[in-house]
Amino acid sequence: DELGDKTGIDPAGLAETLAAWNTNVSQEQDPEFGRGASAYDGYWGDDTASTQAGKTLGPIDTAPYYAVPVHIGAMGTKGGPRTDRDGRVLHVSGTAITGLFAAGNAMAGPTGKAYGGAGGTLGPAMVFGYRAGYAAATGKSAP
Repeated sequence: DELGDKTGIDPAGLAETLAAWNTNVSQEQDPEFGRGASAYDGYWGDDTASTQAGKTLGPIDTAPYYAVPVHIGAMGTKGGPRTDRDGRVLHVSGTAITGLFAAGNAMAGPTGKAYGGAGGTLGPAMVFGYRAGYAAATGKSAP
């Protein structure tokens, strides 16, 4: 009730949500979002858990409770224009578009549809940024 009052969240609704969450966790399921159902979900999870769902899902049952505001944002990308090895943007025909380069989250990632985790786009952004800059400035492929 105290957390609900401090955050402007209906305390009864918050208690109901918590009770539903804890019931679902005890049944090792997340019917709303499917968390805990795949190996990917548990990759960074609790290695001491004995089940796949247990690596990701846990009860919320020990005070004190805390809250932070969460806002919509963008974490990264799994899409964008295809490029060559020097960051030149490729036309759908496969030919480079003269003078158009992309790097980082503005290009299709070199890891395809996979996202390796926090910071996983920084290395490719640096490499492709360098290569694209070199190619744009010199007209040659980066060494």
